[in-house]
Amino acid sequence: MVCMKVETEKEEGKLPQAIVYGSGDLAFALARTLKKQELRVAIFEPEVQALPVLEKPQYLFSFINSLTPLANSRVILDESRFLARKAGAKLILVLENVSKEVEEKLLQDKKDAGWPATVVEVHGKMDGPAGKLSEEAASKLARAAFGTAKNEKLVIIGKDEKDKGDKKDTKIGPPLGRKSVQDVFDQLKKHRKRSAWHFTKILGKLIFLLGILIIFLPFLVQLLVFGRAGFSLWQATRSLRTGNFVRAQTQSLQAKEDLGFLKSLMADLGSWLGPLGIITQTPHDLFAIGETGADTVYRLGKISQPVEALTQGLLSDKRPPVGTVEQISTNLGQINTNLGLLEASLPQIISGQAAGILEFLGAPVKKISGYTQKLAIFRQGVTQAESFLKVWEEIIPPAETKTYLLVFQNSTELRPTGGFIGSYGLVKFSSGKLLDYKIYDIYTADNQLRGQINPPDEILHFLGQPNWYMRDSNWAADFPLTAKRLIWFLEKETGQKVDGVVGINLGAVQKILQATGPLELTDLSQTVSAHDFFEKAEYNAEINFFAGSTGKKDFLGATANAILENLTSNSAKNLPMVSNAFLNSLNEKEILFFFSDPSVQKAAVGAGWAGTIELPVCQENQKNCLMLVEANLGANKANYFLKRSLRVDAVVGKGGEIENTVTVLYQNDSPSDTWPGGVYKNYFRFLIPYGSTVSGFDLGNGKKPVTSSLLTAAELEKVRSDEFFVFQSMESGFSSFGSLVEVPVGETRTIVFKYRLPTKLNFSDPVNNLTFCFLKQPGTNPDYLDYTVEYPSFLEPQVDLSLDNKPLVFAQKLVYNSDNQIDRRFLVKFKNKIL
Repeated sequence: MVCMKVETEKEEGKLPQAIVYGSGDLAFALARTLKKQELRVAIFEPEVQALPVLEKPQYLFSFINSLTPLANSRVILDESRFLARKAGAKLILVLENVSKEVEEKLLQDKKDAGWPATVVEVHGKMDGPAGKLSEEAASKLARAAFGTAKNEKLVIIGKDEKDKGDKKDTKIGPPLGRKSVQDVFDQLKKHRKRSAWHFTKILGKLIFLLGILIIFLPFLVQLLVFGRAGFSLWQATRSLRTGNFVRAQTQSLQAKEDLGFLKSLMADLGSWLGPLGIITQTPHDLFAIGETGADTVYRLGKISQPVEALTQGLLSDKRPPVGTVEQISTNLGQINTNLGLLEASLPQIISGQAAGILEFLGAPVKKISGYTQKLAIFRQGVTQAESFLKVWEEIIPPAETKTYLLVFQNSTELRPTGGFIGSYGLVKFSSGKLLDYKIYDIYTADNQLRGQINPPDEILHFLGQPNWYMRDSNWAADFPLTAKRLIWFLEKETGQKVDGVVGINLGAVQKILQATGPLELTDLSQTVSAHDFFEKAEYNAEINFFAGSTGKKDFLGATANAILENLTSNSAKNLPMVSNAFLNSLNEKEILFFFSDPSVQKAAVGAGWAGTIELPVCQENQKNCLMLVEANLGANKANYFLKRSLRVDAVVGKGGEIENTVTVLYQNDSPSDTWPGGVYKNYFRFLIPYGSTVSGFDLGNGKKPVTSSLLTAAELEKVRSDEFFVFQSMESGFSSFGSLVEVPVGETRTIVFKYRLPTKLNFSDPVNNLTFCFLKQPGTNPDYLDYTVEYPSFLEPQVDLSLDNKPLVFAQKLVYNSDNQIDRRFLVKFKNKIL
């Protein structure tokens, strides 16, 4: 650490301490200016060491320049804000030639943090720490800090910018606009004249402070240790996010030891105080929660090494050491336990006496309330990982060979389980490590099919395909059923047998590229990023396409190679972000699993990663599940340009009957009728509970529905020009009602579908639960999903305001504003006011 301290000659006349947190010409010029005024000054370089938490400055100058990455800039701002808030110091944030984008993000962070700061923009270069421009700029900074003006923005122009003549210095405003920097300093010194009784006053204050210190020493020790623990835990979480797992373990262990000491101290103090010991219970519980949180961070850092070894085995030919899975499982189990304790305890500390203590210590109580909602999601991910680890050696056996089929589904041409299958891959594991993987064009396999396979009636009549191929085999909305058909087609077309299927939507690849950053495709002499992945995938797949062309599989293969290379060479650095991207892809149905082994498939279903729609929740209570299934049959990529919004309005009748009205609004923003956009030709299915009664179906074109359980050419010929055909069928325990919907370029369509559930609420019971589950179709973008419930006046909803998806409450009506990013479940509890 580079540190310079300048002490005053007259000890009793010390002026306030100032800290300069930065380096460069302007920072050192500022230090020279302050030194001339006999201020105590400390200079710290951000790149060398963080700010000491126990420093107590009255003024803090924090410098951020254009060479500092955004992540480091945020760290500097966090450290400066943290110290300024603890010390009650005035913060002056100096932004030296930073970009507009970085400045906006930093200012937003400053606003969210809630501690005021004077913002100084510096444009152009200084001319050395002793130069004229630097001296002038340092004087302006001093005026901004020590003057009495409010926190307004100050702009300082350097050498290059002055030459341009397109910017002017911004005045800080009165009274600084009329005073020189020397006037400001002189005003400060007037309040520090020597007094004959100065020594006596200081001695008296020291004696008084000593008495206070003796009385409150235990509490002071607690406060200091608690501050160090909080800072260590904050640093540990930051290290965890950036992939520095060793440092995260060290920092979280320090926090854990400090909090454990404080917890024991509170327990001993409570025993000593006897009946009055109850006052120590809240701090004791607070320290215990902090200790649990620190242990969680420590274990997350601890599992990094075995997870990295497991990743290497999964993605490369390096077999993980024996016991790797057991190490991960053990730590995940303890993490899960910790998260359960935190999830139960955190709501208690954001209310009542504990909340007051936290606010006094400067803790962000409002943010903690948000953490309680995130904990449940995080814990769910840990539970899912635990269930899969239990069957890991069945997925990748240590002494056997397993082969899995990968199907790449392009969601810009949406199909029931995610998108059109344009490519597939075969990945083989042997003796616990990756043995081989290859990617193929789907037409290479389909061209080998011998004989004719009759397709589903919808494919025959609406897609115009008299034969069924693997590329169209994902017609069932239930992924396990689709996977079994894929396995069957693969063996018939190529003779290859597999042990399972992994459906990968291109959206999952895009999420991983967001985590890794742009990658070089060496074989193709180009780069790919999350921003341009879809465009380049389409270009390589469709441009100059002919039977036997390899552009599509070459691009996907090169992308897969680049991702594997990046993950194996930078696994520790990318592990947090890639793991999060992978978990989000699984929960959002961008990646789907099917395994021939029943025990492994059971684990996939339990984790919610199997894409099955035969769910227990759809057989409970009112069997109130709904799924909307689309299939783009227009041979284009119109889904890339499509916007949709969804609304489900439920009306509970006085007899307990439940009627749902589903409204779907489409907007086709394709730029033209030519590829890749065009008319959205969509075969649209409503999957509703079996036994439901349909009371309305409107495509927004003035035509009337004609429903039939037969889909033949003869049935279609019966449909008049003022009618549209609705095909009624059964699918995975649901009643299916499907029709062809077309949305022209630049137009909108509103689809309305109304039905009544086969079950009712029982109003003879004092309490009724209304459950509604919306099942997401894989490959769909996060669309708006509103769910409203209207109910009779004798019912009273029991709204839990702590829930993340709490509704808006109106007279006899609840409104939930949500989305379909994942499967959504809504639970409404009604109390009968009459009973």
